[in-house]
Amino acid sequence: MKKLFFISFVLLSACVDIQVKRQPHSCQLDQGSVDDNRILEKNWHQKTTLKGGLSGADVYKVVDSSGAVYVFRNISYRAHEDKLREIYAHKIASEYGYGPLLYAYNINKGKIVVSLLESSSKTLDKQSQISVLVAALKRMHRGPAFCDHISIIEQSRALHDKINDYPQSIEGNKI
Repeated sequence: MKKLFFISFVLLSACVDIQVKRQPHSCQLDQGSVDDNRILEKNWHQKTTLKGGLSGADVYKVVDSSGAVYVFRNISYRAHEDKLREIYAHKIASEYGYGPLLYAYNINKGKIVVSLLESSSKTLDKQSQISVLVAALKRMHRGPAFCDHISIIEQSRALHDKINDYPQSIEGNKI
């Protein structure tokens, strides 16, 4: 798995100098809330906290009375723009097949319900792993751009420049 991560890092790093023709745009959703099946209002039969991730969201595995399993994300504490950005990213990933299905959201309440991605016991040889990864990366890069903000590539470049300038900006341990 470490080798697969390394290969994906190398593939993504190779994209840094490639000129991307699609332009990021501002987040716009047709509706502030989508909940056709009233999933957001359900009383959950089971609710289990999921650990991990880097978003800081409160994330739960929830099960309704019929046994349907979902992931409920609570981002109510975030600024409106951040909620909009996250929901828009979920929408794109869901529609283009590289993220969980987006079932419902409410921007004002900061609630999102997506499908649970189950682990797989399926084993692939290294070449198949690389092929699957390449196909997923192609889907991501061919899909629409995310919201207008600083891309991870630009963030990395800015951090790299800051690190390179760091020694010259120190005078007597003062920055």
